[in-house]
Amino acid sequence: MSVPKYPSLEEYYNDMACQAVEECTLCGECVRNCPVLPLTPIKDQAPEKIMEKVINFLKDGVFSEEVFYKAYSCASCRTCTDSCPQGIDILLAFESARIRLANQGKLPEAVHSMGEIASFGMTLSSLQMKPSEARWLKRAPSQPERTENVVFIGCNLPQFPHTVFAFLDILERMGIDYVALSGGELCCGFPLFPAYGKVRESEDKARELVANLKAFSPERVIILCAGCYHQINELYPKFIDLDFKVQFYSQFLIEHLDRIKLSRPLEKTVVFHDSCMSRRAGVNESVRSLLESIPSLKVVKSPTICCGGTPQLTAPEITRKLAPPFVENLAEQTFKNKADYLVNLCQVCRMTFYPYIKKYPFGLKDVPSLVNESIGGIEHEDRWEKYGRCESVDEIIEKSRNNFEANGLIEGEVRKAVSHFYMMSH
Repeated sequence: MSVPKYPSLEEYYNDMACQAVEECTLCGECVRNCPVLPLTPIKDQAPEKIMEKVINFLKDGVFSEEVFYKAYSCASCRTCTDSCPQGIDILLAFESARIRLANQGKLPEAVHSMGEIASFGMTLSSLQMKPSEARWLKRAPSQPERTENVVFIGCNLPQFPHTVFAFLDILERMGIDYVALSGGELCCGFPLFPAYGKVRESEDKARELVANLKAFSPERVIILCAGCYHQINELYPKFIDLDFKVQFYSQFLIEHLDRIKLSRPLEKTVVFHDSCMSRRAGVNESVRSLLESIPSLKVVKSPTICCGGTPQLTAPEITRKLAPPFVENLAEQTFKNKADYLVNLCQVCRMTFYPYIKKYPFGLKDVPSLVNESIGGIEHEDRWEKYGRCESVDEIIEKSRNNFEANGLIEGEVRKAVSHFYMMSH
């Protein structure tokens, strides 16, 4: 394993900011190609001028609304980096600006709703399952046994237990030694940084998570969330010594295809949506390869379309503009290809689509569920799709009552969270 080059994540970003200041030619191509900026108040500003102000801010700390909106509207899709003729990873410069804005106390209003958003996530998770159904730990015990593989689920995936159950079923069919850790109490730090720019708080979360992972002395950590994979695989090694291998779940399964035995043909067509974060994390190729290994499954790649997931944390007004065209474009792709399922790799993209699902004849599927079906595993109920097809909040409440009451929640707090989810399509 490589030795970390930087004492902290903030020092790494300071270095990346200096690189951008030295190498950027202010051509504005990164801004010009940004899919989100046209939805912000600075949409009419010249791209070259916006970049000039970003670079001046990184160099001299000169604040402007252009810097603020460019930094906090970012979807982390890497389109800017892919557009840079100088080959600069310019996305890191925008994230560096976010750190410096946060250090100056210049945070978007949505940051003040962070606690409520986290609470909604935990509440919505309680709709999906009873506590007795959990197949994961919330943190490492004081003296855990050594385990070859640790599966890190992340914060969002407990809201999609059918996806997690399908993957764990696959591991058990393969005879893999593992223990699963969920997010919530343990977090990769993404909501704090890069989303909010709170890099020091994010680093604290990173070190806490790594300590819990290392407690099992694993050979590898398998990640189910693309956002978590980016954080742990790309950012953590800059400032933390990781003495284990990090793999996205599709990379792990591709490596062990001979043990999976994908023998059951699936006579289906799926449209696979490349999300912003899966693109940034670099996992789309392994996911497509895994899907294409399933006998008789036809896989159609969709264009990269942003659901507004990351901006939802900092600029929810942008998300409200992005969500309807996101759904319409993906639905059109699915119809055009006569597909049976839309496959969303990103759970935030899936959550964006669920409130609209009753309008369409196709279903939503995740990759572990398709793989599990092909090896003859049981199908775990996608309760979000069931709730998404409900006609009212009252109907969702009644269908989920047994689960949320088993989690000790009262109807009022659940109704508030469900209403937030349900209003997206109304």
